[in-house]
Amino acid sequence: RRANIWRRPPSPDGSSSATRRRIAYVQRRSGKRRVLNLNALLEACRAREGRVCESLDFGARGLRADLTAVTSLDVLIGFHGAGLVHGFFMRAGASVVEARPYGFQGPWPDNLFRACFEREGRVHWYELAVGDPAACKLAIDVQPFSASFSACRLSSHAVERVLDVASWVNGSQQRYKRLPWTARH
Repeated sequence: RRANIWRRPPSPDGSSSATRRRIAYVQRRSGKRRVLNLNALLEACRAREGRVCESLDFGARGLRADLTAVTSLDVLIGFHGAGLVHGFFMRAGASVVEARPYGFQGPWPDNLFRACFEREGRVHWYELAVGDPAACKLAIDVQPFSASFSACRLSSHAVERVLDVASWVNGSQQRYKRLPWTARH
């Protein structure tokens, strides 16, 4: 079992939930950009000690409830799309994991959220690309833009690896900048 090295300052009321990592997956109501194996990922996430894991359907409960939910998160995981914009309301040092369907690559998708989060400089951005076309229900064809509308399964191993890296970074901008993909910035 891997150690949970995340540390978080205690909450003002001294509650024990301050040391638990809050992780949420963005789940859409429509068939586009959905996490096909969400239940299995939530089960694996909840099996790790010190985690509170949930899925969020942005828009279902209203903007105020959505923003309240994201301000308490440590990690937000979702496919490229408008749901990740909620990451800009997360606390400093939190993490956004942008999942990318198979074939969704190129200058525009490779830099859109990354550039925005790096420019803002408060929330750490990570990419999780689906490398197996069989993991996705592809929309139309595999062109960079149309691939973004695919629904895919995410590898639980890959998700855990990204969460381990975010755990090591532990909200530190200095550690985040030491990661290979941020070294040029």
